[in-house]
Amino acid sequence: MRSSEQTTVLITGVTQGGLGAEVALAISRSLPKLLILAGRDLAKAQATETAIKLVTPGAAIRLLKLDLSSQKQIRQAANEVNGYQESIDRLINNAAIMATSYATTEDGTESQFGTNHIGHFLFTNLIMLKIFAAGQGARIVNVSSAGHRRSPVRFDDYNFGVCRFLLKLILNLCVCDMNTEMGRTAQLTINGRPMAKQRLRIFFSRWH
Repeated sequence: MRSSEQTTVLITGVTQGGLGAEVALAISRSLPKLLILAGRDLAKAQATETAIKLVTPGAAIRLLKLDLSSQKQIRQAANEVNGYQESIDRLINNAAIMATSYATTEDGTESQFGTNHIGHFLFTNLIMLKIFAAGQGARIVNVSSAGHRRSPVRFDDYNFGVCRFLLKLILNLCVCDMNTEMGRTAQLTINGRPMAKQRLRIFFSRWH
């Protein structure tokens, strides 16, 4: 595993006052090779960069426009990342919207599901070769919560026309799936908030 000074870290959702900005600030103190701040509003990402530079003047920071509610823009952002010279040692999928009124993305997916989960899933897969290139010790961290405990997955209503819970359980299933399909081969560690193992086995069997 590389030392912190040799790592490139990409964090999504870095608006000031949020978890992502605080994580970015904490990581900056170890002076990683590069800290990439990704968000849909570059002005807000710039404000976080400025705040970090006040604490860690020597931090190497790059901004990335990433709108997780738009699959077209996600692909543009991924193309930009894939054009970097650096590999991605740490990907922290933190960005999210919460408790919004029902709406759909431009791609027709319920907004919270589309932004928090489909968006991150697509972005992560599109830059996976950059993560593979980092070698052993690369990490993907999916920030989640215990919200999955509110309801099981209703596979006949995945777009939440009737039910708008379930999002956190789906994310945890994605974490399990990514660990199973890619973690062993690429020697990646993919982290998500733990959940009841027995429940996960039941729903993971239905996932496939």
